[in-house]
Amino acid sequence: MAKPAGSNKENFERTRAHLLAVATACFARHGFHGASTNMVVREARSSRGSLYHHFPDKQAMFKAVYDSLCKQLADRIATYPYEGVDPLEDLIAGCLAYLRVFTDQAFARIMLMDGPLVLGIEYCRSWDMETAYKALHEGVIDILGPGEQAPVVTDYLSGALDTYALRIATAEDRDHAYHLYAPAFADLTKRLFTLPAHGRDQEIASMVDLRS
Repeated sequence: MAKPAGSNKENFERTRAHLLAVATACFARHGFHGASTNMVVREARSSRGSLYHHFPDKQAMFKAVYDSLCKQLADRIATYPYEGVDPLEDLIAGCLAYLRVFTDQAFARIMLMDGPLVLGIEYCRSWDMETAYKALHEGVIDILGPGEQAPVVTDYLSGALDTYALRIATAEDRDHAYHLYAPAFADLTKRLFTLPAHGRDQEIASMVDLRS
């Protein structure tokens, strides 16, 4: 790839962004184990020296791709156009938008399928706690207030979201899976919040018992 015009910093950032975009496409198509640094170099029309200048090995390159997708997801969550009229409807709409993300091959394969295996569950969970989980918890507090039940309800809905997101990500037809699980999540959430506090505790306890 010919050296583009611009300052060294601009060229560095431009080259890194280009390599990252190509690596994202390769990992999305082939997975972590199917993709290779040679593949990225070839498709980016770059050099191995340039690639290793930005990413010392394939795992570091995958981590950079994963982090980039997490930042994109965080930006989507932060800029989602909530109506600001009904907190419950806003919460549901935001959650469905989150699920919709995983109909995309890159988010599905890299974030949910390969990410935990390559980078570890704790690393992936740390991203989630600062992005999707945090937004979900804030949405629950908007409805219930900051009482003892808010974190329990957040954990319950987060578990449902994680399950449905993975089902969507691993489905042969992700759009079809989304249209199956999105209404199910909306119905579950509406039912949960229409219950009185005691009934909500019982509902959550019964679902935990069924999963254990």
